[in-house]
Amino acid sequence: MGLTNTQKIVLGLVFFIFLLLGWGMFPLFFKWLMVGIGSKETELKDFGSLGDIYGSLNTLFTSATLIIVLYSAYLQREANKDARDAMADQLQQAKDATNEQLQQAREATDKQLKLAQSTHDAQMKESRHAIFASTFNILLNQRKAILDSIYTGKEDLKPKKVFEKISDRFLFLIANEWRNLKLEDDKIEKKVSKELKNYMASNTDESFSYNELTSYIYMFVPILSLIKNSSLTEDSKSIYFDNLSCSMTHEEQVTLLWYAAHNEDIRSALKDTGLIDTWFAEKEMNFLVKNYQKSIFSNRSIIDNWKSISKKTPA
Repeated sequence: MGLTNTQKIVLGLVFFIFLLLGWGMFPLFFKWLMVGIGSKETELKDFGSLGDIYGSLNTLFTSATLIIVLYSAYLQREANKDARDAMADQLQQAKDATNEQLQQAREATDKQLKLAQSTHDAQMKESRHAIFASTFNILLNQRKAILDSIYTGKEDLKPKKVFEKISDRFLFLIANEWRNLKLEDDKIEKKVSKELKNYMASNTDESFSYNELTSYIYMFVPILSLIKNSSLTEDSKSIYFDNLSCSMTHEEQVTLLWYAAHNEDIRSALKDTGLIDTWFAEKEMNFLVKNYQKSIFSNRSIIDNWKSISKKTPA
């Protein structure tokens, strides 16, 4: 247990008193010492002046003082070294703590940036999907508006009835006269186109002519392109393709195939969509396998039988 400040002061005073007594009695001690070693002198005056005696004592004190100063310098040096070491430790600890704080700050910032980026991406994705869905519905409504704007004076010439007539005629042709027809050049395509134009001219009136049918059919190009070029996943695209397909009747899909038979733009737009999901008889499939890509269709029976029918179909 260390001394208190009061105890240190008292101890210092006692030491000073003893030092003062020793300094005052040094001549007597010197006399005693000299007599003890055989000196014949018995009086202090016989030993020279007291100043000389105290001079030797002063020399002793000076030497002691020098030693104390040197020791104090040594202690100060050690204290300074300890202070430097302590300061170095504190600086290293501060540096380590700062590095740790900086690392934690960087990690926290990275997490915040990733969270912000994730939130931004989610918001952008949601925004793009909202814009896509809005555009998709607008195009669907425009397609429907084209049909709604068509007026026919007779009940059996309404758009639905016209699609039924076109569909029946096309299925008859591909099952019989066109069964082995291959659309391999412009001449054949013009023949298919002319047949559609002539049939519409003789079975419909001007309110639903070939030109009105073209306006309706070409609405599929921007709709299908919108889905294909979107950032949606393939599963989401398939859902929209199915949605569009379900909005069409069997007769509309067959009419679309007849038009696509002589129009490259429509065939290209239909590629990889599976838009045609209606059923066809095997005798009608010969024409389809020879002249259309498999990716246009999504009906399971057609997909399953496509390979076997293509083997039976003459080149």
